[in-house]
Amino acid sequence: MQFTNNGKMVARNAIGNTFIDSDSFYIASRGSTGCAPTKDAQGINTRNVRCSLGDINPGDSVSKQIQVRPKGNLNQVFFTASVSNDFTDSDSSNNSRDATTSVTSIVHPANDNFVKAAELKDKSASDHSGSISGSNVGATFEQPIKYVLDRENSIEPLHAGQNGGKSVWFYWTPPTSGSGSADVNTIGSDFDTLVSVYSLDTINLTVQEEFASNDDISAGNKASIVYFKFSPNHVYYIVVDGKQGETGHINLNWAAFLNGSSQAQATQSIDVGKAAAMLSPTTAAVSSATMRPMALPRLSLMTALLSSAMMAQVSL
Repeated sequence: MQFTNNGKMVARNAIGNTFIDSDSFYIASRGSTGCAPTKDAQGINTRNVRCSLGDINPGDSVSKQIQVRPKGNLNQVFFTASVSNDFTDSDSSNNSRDATTSVTSIVHPANDNFVKAAELKDKSASDHSGSISGSNVGATFEQPIKYVLDRENSIEPLHAGQNGGKSVWFYWTPPTSGSGSADVNTIGSDFDTLVSVYSLDTINLTVQEEFASNDDISAGNKASIVYFKFSPNHVYYIVVDGKQGETGHINLNWAAFLNGSSQAQATQSIDVGKAAAMLSPTTAAVSSATMRPMALPRLSLMTALLSSAMMAQVSL
């Protein structure tokens, strides 16, 4: 949406509004910074999206990108955009516009969503390591997400605390013979990656919040690496995302060692269920957050997930 001030005065505290119809989901993105769904009296998100535009000088324009994901196999999305400001506009006839956006199918990676996470298979029963290749081209920010890590907004969280939106999912089942330590990295990938680790408690069937994550290995190395302790009572979900929406070839490597092994990691301590982290001196910062268990709902796959950017010009 592009908002232009065609008047002779500064438009103070301009506000843009658009209504997302019931056939689409609003997707928060970097281009929609300053925009958010309004909430009803019960605090639930409505389908109206409000964008703070600030002050717009005469002749200037402000653009906002509103990203949606249509349901099913829609081929068009219809919406209305409008604008207002602190002053009464003498000519309000051009303060709203209708637009129709064509939607085309996007080929998504098979492991785009949590419920379709790709399995990381160890080399053998005694060698708990491996590598897998893939891509996050066409991957999406999952909403509504079925495991609901962000209960308030029911959206996929930011991985490693960074804007991404191009995440793909993997899962690794540790050996049943004991606990140990593991590391996962994206060395060999050709874009700026983000990596986060989540765990599924296989006894209580609860998903834990992110407890290990990394942006860059170092200032000059845009690959990511995480170290964590594992337990046989958990399945570990690894997310690879693209920082600021970058996409490309993924090379994901992992290695795990049982406690007592001569190769076990001794420089990193991240305990499942606790906010404890000690950084390896040879790696970049790995973040850790207190884990709060939450019930895992029945999972269902949403098919034909599409995304579209909508554009309309609205004037003051």
